[in-house]
Amino acid sequence: MSYSTDSARPRKVQPQKLPPHSPFFIHKAGYFAKKIRGATKYFGRIDDGHDEALKRFVAEKDSLYAGVAVDADAMTLRDLLNRFLTAKNEKVQLAEMKSRTFDELKNTCEVACSVLKKSTPLTAIGPIGFAKLRRELAKRCGPVRLANEIQRVRSLFNFAYKNGYIKNPQQFGAGFDKPSRSVIRKAKHAKGPRMFSAGEIQTLLDNANLQLRAMILLAINAGFGAEDCGRLTTDAVNIESGWIDFARPKTGILRRAKLWPETCNALRAVVAENRRPCQRNFGKLFFLTAFGGPWTSDANGATAVTHEFSKLMAKAEVARPGVGFYGLRHAFRTAADGCKDQPASDRVMGHETE
Repeated sequence: MSYSTDSARPRKVQPQKLPPHSPFFIHKAGYFAKKIRGATKYFGRIDDGHDEALKRFVAEKDSLYAGVAVDADAMTLRDLLNRFLTAKNEKVQLAEMKSRTFDELKNTCEVACSVLKKSTPLTAIGPIGFAKLRRELAKRCGPVRLANEIQRVRSLFNFAYKNGYIKNPQQFGAGFDKPSRSVIRKAKHAKGPRMFSAGEIQTLLDNANLQLRAMILLAINAGFGAEDCGRLTTDAVNIESGWIDFARPKTGILRRAKLWPETCNALRAVVAENRRPCQRNFGKLFFLTAFGGPWTSDANGATAVTHEFSKLMAKAEVARPGVGFYGLRHAFRTAADGCKDQPASDRVMGHETE
């Protein structure tokens, strides 16, 4: 596979006619691609030319069809990134990884490729190169994100070792350590609390429509996040008994929460609104958009919920950087911690306790 790292986002693909007997098809993301062993492999952007893609295909086809790694001594950083992103993309297709997670990995790979150079053999990358990469990442992000970026790079080279692309575990050197916990804590404190006050929540409720009002109440009553609301099903909610039993989409951990009378009333209002699904498979979703579609999807995560909530924050004049719908879940956790019953809080929020 050749996920190009020359640009952060795929450009619009212009229709092209492939040469006669070409082994490829044009992938919608802008790559020459071919199905091998049931998986789509990529051999370069169409902008790089068909001949370049054909050279890569000829050089790699034997190992790809055999399902074995190429010679570790000959593998470049670009080769590794292509195989790494191919493997992660297959997980996205199998719903084992979110598109957003894949995008974050791809962006990290693009930075690594620009700093370490895509033609560099893996055996030539050492502590000096990783220290240079860390300095570049530190220019682009704060301590919290820097720690995440470093972990993604480590997972890339861990993938290389597990698949035999490098013969020994990668030596990153002391210059590629994550920021210390104290530095991360100070950075978080400097941003201020990432949650809403009681007054701000009341203002949001006063300005929200029926669906967003119910979602906000679910967030502060049961610790729901945007994706939780978007994927909530009708069979998980018992308004009459006031209980909700719903596995958290992010982890699959079953959660159970007692609903307030206010929350039940808000949910009844949503049911009474009687929005009809635009497709039969959306019929079990509790919340539907004005067009009868889902508020969330595999491709877009919780985009619809977060987008509409952002507009609500602006309308209610409570918007501030770094605080979104998840700030309601943070507010729930802060209040729940005051009850001094962590097992109950974890059960409601869907946290893993073992």
